[in-house]
Amino acid sequence: ESRRSKNSYGLLMWQLNENFPTGGWGSIEYGTKSKDGTQILGGRWKPLMHLLSSSLFRDQIAACGKGGKCYIRNDGMNSVKASVNFEIWTLGSESIDKSNTTFSYTDVVDAGQIRWLQLPRSFTASDADIVLVELDIKSADSSPVLSESVYLKTMPKDLRGLDAPVSIQILSIRGTDFGEALVELESNRLAVFVVLTTRAQGRFSDNCMTLRPLEKKVSSTQVCTPTQACQTFFKFSRKFIIVFFPRRL
Repeated sequence: ESRRSKNSYGLLMWQLNENFPTGGWGSIEYGTKSKDGTQILGGRWKPLMHLLSSSLFRDQIAACGKGGKCYIRNDGMNSVKASVNFEIWTLGSESIDKSNTTFSYTDVVDAGQIRWLQLPRSFTASDADIVLVELDIKSADSSPVLSESVYLKTMPKDLRGLDAPVSIQILSIRGTDFGEALVELESNRLAVFVVLTTRAQGRFSDNCMTLRPLEKKVSSTQVCTPTQACQTFFKFSRKFIIVFFPRRL
């Protein structure tokens, strides 16, 4: 995000995939299936890859830094109408006071341009340490695109609320005619970087996500071909889908 706020010609990421089964620097798992199910054939996206896909690797991006200074950048080929909504939270919060903890900004951003803006003092003076950034992009030649990112005002280990009793539930798992599993989640408090994992092959459409209190989100993954085998998976799927999120143990 810092690099994209400057006039860089491009970025080279190290590294894309692992070259052996390990928890290393790669953003995609090693692609050989293991007996214990921790690795699957083809390799799953690691949480970092989902974060890159949801924000940083898109043509339009919104990000914030120290002192509440933020920007919207358009690296696309056409002008867009960018609407960005900012919310300030404390990890584990049960609700948000929208009167002084939200801020919205809308502007037309031409191709190759960047717009700078300053968050209000209620954001910078607050002791809350999480800013949720939601960017809605509209253009004449494509359908609307929504992206989300999280700005942490402190190191992850120092976040307040890591001890909060957060409960994330899988409300339902539904199958489609195309062999997909649609997983609906809900949290009783704010939870960030929520990760779904399963021993089934494929990757979730939305992962390493943010869940606001009582907000329902659906993520899909291709788990089987549309045969009787799908019914077996969905019957026992709650045992195979695991939810992770940051907390202090």
